[in-house]
Amino acid sequence: MELLFYTVGFSQIRLSLHSPPQVAISWLLHKPNVPSVVIGAKTMRQLEDNLGAASVRLTAGQMSRLDAASEAPLPYPYEQIHRLNQGRRREDDPV
Repeated sequence: MELLFYTVGFSQIRLSLHSPPQVAISWLLHKPNVPSVVIGAKTMRQLEDNLGAASVRLTAGQMSRLDAASEAPLPYPYEQIHRLNQGRRREDDPV
């Protein structure tokens, strides 16, 4: 997540003292299709840091940038099917 954190450029979050794990957990908590987030902490310090994610508020722009940065490519054969079908019309499509 550290790489993603810097790739997306969340310097404004970093300046407001939110750690990469806090941003990651907050991002997951804001996702409507994620029913729960399981955190793994070995130390009390890690647990306190993870629980700090509850106070992180991400804007829609930040959410979309994180979504785009974490988007996984379609696996074969779905990528090929998607690529080959771009620009094609189906018979039942309205004109």
